[in-house]
Amino acid sequence: MVTTAVVAAWTAVQVSAVTSPLEIPFRVVENAIIIDAEVNGHKVATVFDTGFSGAFALTESIDFGKPSGTIGVRDFVGTRATSVYDVKKVKFGAVELAPKNMQILAQDGFEGSWSYGTHIDGLMGFDVVAPYVCEINVQDRKIVLHPSTEDITKRVPDNKRTFLLRVLPLSTRHISMATKTADGQTLVMALDTGNAGYATTHTDSLARVGLWTEGKKGKWSFPSYISSGAVETFAVEVKDAKVFGIPVAKSVWDVINLPSSGADSDGTIGFQFLKNFNITIDMKRRAVWMENYTGKFAEDEVATTGITAFSDRKGNSMRVVRVLSESPAQQAGVRVGDVIVAIDGEVIGNVGMRRVEQMLKGAAGSTVKVQVSRSGSLQTFEMKRALLVNPLDR
Repeated sequence: MVTTAVVAAWTAVQVSAVTSPLEIPFRVVENAIIIDAEVNGHKVATVFDTGFSGAFALTESIDFGKPSGTIGVRDFVGTRATSVYDVKKVKFGAVELAPKNMQILAQDGFEGSWSYGTHIDGLMGFDVVAPYVCEINVQDRKIVLHPSTEDITKRVPDNKRTFLLRVLPLSTRHISMATKTADGQTLVMALDTGNAGYATTHTDSLARVGLWTEGKKGKWSFPSYISSGAVETFAVEVKDAKVFGIPVAKSVWDVINLPSSGADSDGTIGFQFLKNFNITIDMKRRAVWMENYTGKFAEDEVATTGITAFSDRKGNSMRVVRVLSESPAQQAGVRVGDVIVAIDGEVIGNVGMRRVEQMLKGAAGSTVKVQVSRSGSLQTFEMKRALLVNPLDR
């Protein structure tokens, strides 16, 4: 998840005349949209992150020349300074955009490749496409930039498969919309393709709407990673919410045990929800059209083991960095420092933490066999997956 905001005045990007739709293909890997682009002559693979209110955040290992300056970058942990470079040219295959006042943020120590299991150079934010009527067609794996004459507010939704939604007048840089709890309380949530989960909120936001007790800690906490580092997170089950006005009977949200970044920001709705829709965003008219093409609004609850593993680049392997208390992994005897060798017989190399997470997940009560190397000794642990999810207060 990325909730970064750029602390600077924003000037609208110059829009080339679009008289017919322009198509930008993308890939979907490990719950992320990957767009291949050419920025200032450098070919880059980027995670398309509508929750990042900037143009590009790219690894500092790419030589963009002399920085044009520095800028403050803020999330709910704090503010830090980073070098920026002016965007002079952006291409997506045959599609070339005319950038104006777009910038590249130097992403210190970007480790997306180890997270997503494929080479990633950084992020492409919503600023790049915000001036257009932008369709994120997940079904056909493409972004479509429509002419400004494409007025989605004239479309008529059936509110079963198609939905016409209003963007709240809070920011030109975030697609913030209302999400309602079962008893009608409002959470302001941003549409965030960069959040790999279903939804992410904060303990203070849940406390404000009466779903969580202030100061209470959730069980089975795990680290989530944002631009400024790791934050403690736990999962809750949310029932009968209206996510962006769309009824969802049951879903699992991540909750960060830190205050939200502002009174008008309670979190983000992520890719696990958004992947079920083709989404057209018109920030000029402050409208979003969502077309459900999967027939789903949430996945079944997924059980897991309580293992968190990261790539050990030196050893080209996946090493256990956390074992949740009272989890199946702890009860089975898995320890921090164990190197995962195989999961259910499939040999594991440096495949990325998201791929390993998916392999460890499954139906509640199902069995998974994990082989690890510990001090040169091969050990096998068989464990039953469990739902490591906290109930809300009501």
